Formats: sequence, structure tokens, C-alpha cells
Amino acid sequence: MWRALPRSLVGRLVLAAGIWIVVSLVAAGVLLDAALSDRVDFDVRRDAETRLGALIGATSVAADGKPTLQRPHGDIRYQELRSGVYWQIYVADGYTLRSRSLGDESLPMAPNPDPLQVEGPDEQQLVVLTRTLLMPGAQAPYTFSVAVDRSEIEEHASRFAGSVSAALALLGVGLLVAVVVQIRVGLRPLAAVGRALTQVRAGQATEIAGNYPGELQPLVDEINQLVRHNATVMERARTHVGNLAHALKTPISVLSARASIDKGTLADVVRTQTTLMSKHVEHHLARASMAGPEGGVYRRTPVADVLDGLSRTLAQIYVQRDLEIEVEATPKVQFRGERQDLEEMAGNLMDNACKWARTRVRVTATNEGGRLALVVEDDGPGMAEAFHGEAFQRGRRLDESVPGSGHGLAIVRDLTLLYGGHVTLSRSGLGGLAATLDLPAPAEAAV
Repeated sequence: MWRALPRSLVGRLVLAAGIWIVVSLVAAGVLLDAALSDRVDFDVRRDAETRLGALIGATSVAADGKPTLQRPHGDIRYQELRSGVYWQIYVADGYTLRSRSLGDESLPMAPNPDPLQVEGPDEQQLVVLTRTLLMPGAQAPYTFSVAVDRSEIEEHASRFAGSVSAALALLGVGLLVAVVVQIRVGLRPLAAVGRALTQVRAGQATEIAGNYPGELQPLVDEINQLVRHNATVMERARTHVGNLAHALKTPISVLSARASIDKGTLADVVRTQTTLMSKHVEHHLARASMAGPEGGVYRRTPVADVLDGLSRTLAQIYVQRDLEIEVEATPKVQFRGERQDLEEMAGNLMDNACKWARTRVRVTATNEGGRLALVVEDDGPGMAEAFHGEAFQRGRRLDESVPGSGHGLAIVRDLTLLYGGHVTLSRSGLGGLAATLDLPAPAEAAV
């Protein structure tokens, strides 16, 4: 049942209110129709009783004992054939006096005193009311009958019911529109909280700011507290990792120095293992310096500034090789993350490219669809596709002729995954290797 409900909170509230409004108005319509039907019955019977009383009051007994009218009836419809109102006086000996509107037809005599509903001339729905009285001077009782066509009254009632139904439908639409407006206005502060939270995640704000209704303020306070707590936990975790790595570095250095002096199998094992441990410590020291997305809150980092700074630094490091380092990135290209993390990833890739390049390194950065594409290319010997996967293994060096620890690409891969991106290797258009980073960017960042 819940799966059939709209996913939108506004949709659910409007649906619930719509169902309640429709049910309420239909129930009101049914009750109104029943009340209107009772009113029609009441009005028809009252009209018949009034006409019957007038007929009895206008009737007198002639010398021969036959009924006669002292005065004509005021309703002209009694003179019109099949007009819908009729009267009849029946005497026990078979004499009958009737209105001109009845013509040659006769009215059935209803059980006293209940009205009788019958079909009259031209399929009229007649309500017949009958009274039997012994008039003064009469030798036999007179049976007085009047009939009223209820279809005319029902037609008026039906038109009234149609007008009421249209009014109820219009009222339902108006209520539904009012509910939608009310819900929209009522939920506007919640939408403002969502926009403010988006700004926090995008790095445009450090917490949700603003004044909110009393029902939402506790939620806003808890979210802000959670953001601050996550940032504190991440900073504390990085500090602990760094402290642990530094604490292990000194004992490892002592063991390595001692093993380099001693000879034998044990010393060789110690040297091998301490070298491996030292590499792991260096890796985790580097990882401890990475900022990462603290608690899901991101900063905005201009990519061109970072790449320009790295290119100048690498040009000084490899000044003897006279490398040409090209950077193609507009000032509007941005990275949704910490500057030091981008420096770590781009710096490792650019350093590797400079190590292997013959004369030229090209770095290109663009934003598209909320993503940052950073491509680092060189014109070096390149790398066989079969070794692309192995290049990201921690401590893995495919060529010992070039200095390095083998942790650079592993650090790039780990940090890229931390940001929900990925790094790939391919053949460069310059003839060497191309490393491509796919990272998050602010949604409105331009190419």
C-alpha cells in the first residue's frame, strides 16, 4: 500500500486532503439529497392537505342531497385539462363531481388518511389525498379527493440539487487549491533547510544559518552539531594516524640501522621487513595529511592555481632536463574538495609524467556535468596496457631505473576513491602515458 503513495511529501499531503475533501463533500451531498427528498414529500403533502381543506370548505349540500360548490376555486389550473392539480367529490350512490382539469378520468381513493401515489394523466406522478365526511344535510357520506403532480416540484428540487452539486464541486476544488497553497507555504522552511544543507555540502557555507520555525529549529541545530562533530572526528583520526606513523618511524629506523651493521640471515630478514614497514609508514603519513571530504562538507578549489603552482615547482626540480610543462585550465574550472588533496593527486601524476617525459608534459582540466576531468600526459615511452592495473598497487615499481617509492599512484587511487571518483591510464596523444582523474566539481562550475 505504501508503495502506491507518491514519493513527494507534498503529494502525500495533497492526496490525503483530497480524499478527505471528496469523502466529506459526497457525504454532504448524500445527506442533502435525502433532506431535499423529505422536503419534497412534505411540501407535496402540505399542498394536498391545503387543497383538500379548501375543497371541503367550499362544498355545500344541495336540496337533492348532491354536493355543490359555493364558490369557485382560486387556482386557475383546476380549469386547465391535465394541468397537474385535480379534485373530486364522490357520493356513495355513485354521483361524482370533479374538476375540469381531470376530464373524464377519476381519482383513486386513498386509504384514509394516508396519501396514495399513483400515475396520472400523461404519466404524471400524482399524490392523492382522500377524506370521507358526512356533511350536514347530506343523506350519504361524501368522499373528497385531491391530487397534486409531484414531478413539477421534483423538477424544481432537481434543478436546485444540481446547483448545490456544482457549488459543492467548486467548493471542493477551492478547498484543494487552498490545501496545496497551505502545504506549499507550510513546507517552504523545510525547502530552505534543504537548500542550506546543499550549500554546506558544496562548501559554500560551514553550517546551516538562518531563523526557522520552532518545529524545524531543533532539526537544524542537530544537523549543525553533526557537521561539527564529523569534522572534529575526521581531524582527530588524521592526527592519530599521523602520531602513530611518527611513533613507529623512529623504532623502525633504529632496527634498520642495526640490521645494516650486522650480518647474517636474521639481519637480512630484519632489513627486508623494516624497509617494507618504512614504506607503509611513509604511505600512511602521506594519507594522514590528506584532508578528504570532512563529514560530507566540501570546499571549492580553483584548479588553475594549483596546477600553475605545481608546474612551477616541478620546472625547478627538473630544470636540468629543460622540460616543457603545459597547463590548460581556465580560472573558472574548480574542484569540489580540499586544495591539499588536489595538490597530492595532481602532484603525484605530474611528477610521474616529468620523470618519464622526454621533453614535454601536458596537463588539461575541464568541468562538465558537475565533474572535473584532469588529464596528465607525457611524451615518454609509455606503459603497456597489461601493466596499467599493477601500477596502482602499493609499493609496486615497474621500473627501478627511475627513483621513487612506488606509493604515488596508490595514494592517488585511494584519495580519488575517497572523493567518489576514479583514475585511469591510457595511451597519450603525445605518444607516452596519459593519466585521467575523474573528480567531483561544483554543479555550477563552468568549463
